Amino acid sequence: MKTQFGFLLLLLIGLSACTKDLYQRPVTIDRMEFTNTAGAKYEEQFQRVNNWFVQKIEGLEKEKHTFRIDTTAKKRYRKYNHTLVAKLENLEVNNQPGVYYQLYLRPNSGIGTVKGGVQKDMYNELKLFSPEKVFLQHKQQYYTDSIVIGPFNRLIGVQETYEPVNVEDADLISFSIDSINFDKGFKKRQRESIMRLINNSVVLTQQRYAGRTPKTGMVFNYYPNYRSKTAKKEATYALNLNVTQDPASNKVTVRISSPGYTPDEWTSTDRSFNRREFLDGHDYEANMSLNTLATSFISRIYYTHRRQ
Repeated sequence: MKTQFGFLLLLLIGLSACTKDLYQRPVTIDRMEFTNTAGAKYEEQFQRVNNWFVQKIEGLEKEKHTFRIDTTAKKRYRKYNHTLVAKLENLEVNNQPGVYYQLYLRPNSGIGTVKGGVQKDMYNELKLFSPEKVFLQHKQQYYTDSIVIGPFNRLIGVQETYEPVNVEDADLISFSIDSINFDKGFKKRQRESIMRLINNSVVLTQQRYAGRTPKTGMVFNYYPNYRSKTAKKEATYALNLNVTQDPASNKVTVRISSPGYTPDEWTSTDRSFNRREFLDGHDYEANMSLNTLATSFISRIYYTHRRQ
């Protein structure tokens, strides 16, 4: 009896740990499906292109920690993982024969599709038609430096909360996030996930312009006051966010505002994502939805302030 109890206790601890970590896991790829129906003459180039994208994902894994390729991942995590799919098909456009290449993530849980079973755009890294000779001549640089840059680069790391990269400059414009308020019903790890995504997106923007001057980039100081009950720092502009959920529409909506600032009609002040998927531990859409909310809002204020 004691042995059975010990086993059940370990099992419950294991399941609890698995659930607790869901919102801090990178996008994990545990399978790869590469299918060429265009013909054998394209196979070598098809595999070459696939390899270039795998290298790109491995680079994001090392540099940004937003991905993980793990084909030995445990089965209990499988529904939270993804399959990397590459397809090459024959296609004729305006009487011109060619090939159609697609590369996308397919969530193993079956989520992330629209009508007809097509993956949502946020999962599609590349959809590209090429005349047959052009496809065979493409080099790696074409897929890294051209129009085919997809959403994978926009993912935000979620394993930890990033710290601001501030500088001592009294004249520098500054922003603070003073509050992030939630509707009832969000669990602690879900609240932490949303706060981490918002915070990290701001810090990553800071890092992108680090070392520049206000004339050459969006240089600002950032204070995450929402994380502190005391010692809140004064900023040029304070930001507040409200997170609501609506079971009827199956949406989580995050809204941002700043006291004294009236956004123009082109300024986005909210983002929504699938509620059920997020509450079940699938945070890819939340990541894609929130990665620019605070930063685009800050950008509008920043350049409006600079013009004054």
